[in-house]
Amino acid sequence: SFLALMAKMFGWAAKGETSLISKLKNEEPHLKTAIMNARNCRGMTLLQVAHSNNKELSIQLAKLTIQDAVECQTQNGTMAKQSTFQDLIAAVKDGNVDKLETLLKQGGEVNSVDQRNGTLLHHAVDLGNIDIVNLLL
Repeated sequence: SFLALMAKMFGWAAKGETSLISKLKNEEPHLKTAIMNARNCRGMTLLQVAHSNNKELSIQLAKLTIQDAVECQTQNGTMAKQSTFQDLIAAVKDGNVDKLETLLKQGGEVNSVDQRNGTLLHHAVDLGNIDIVNLLL
């Protein structure tokens, strides 16, 4: 379960175990985001726990976060990394208006384009999703 995974991850971070990096690399992007934003009973994130026990591990975690464009919340709740195009397009394709609106509010670029210069709006129109189209206009 996710909670068991989180307990293991926080345990590894507390021990400064670098195997945490390889375990985290194998997770799906949405799980990485959830894992990196989770907090323990003291209100600390995985990165904070790792930093207090193994500075090198915290640097590796930060690099992985940046490399994979994982969205991590800062102390005041603002996003440290802008939403990636993949997250935005996934919300469009899923027809998830709430998720798309959240991603855009968190700094996602509405005019992002894919390899074929297709915007989020192009994809929404192709899919015939009026609610998404209205949000993007």
